[in-house]
Amino acid sequence: MYKGTKYQDILDPRTGHPSKGIQSVSIFSKNAALCDALSTAVFVLGKDRGLQLINQWECVEGIVVEEGDKVYNSSGIALKTAQAIGN
Repeated sequence: MYKGTKYQDILDPRTGHPSKGIQSVSIFSKNAALCDALSTAVFVLGKDRGLQLINQWECVEGIVVEEGDKVYNSSGIALKTAQAIGN
């Protein structure tokens, strides 16, 4: 945090500044290097374009958390919210 702004270590190559809008990206695949690369790409691309990228891979699924704790998932994942589970 610096002057009320939270900064992260993933830079947007278009601006040279930390990427904004996404809090967390989790990528699931048997290939760890692919998970690492895709998670960074999704941070920079944003939710919509990032999920489109994830959905192009047969062996990959992902979860994206945007600012405000909005959770989105790729097409092969069915998430249950805490409210749906009864918590």
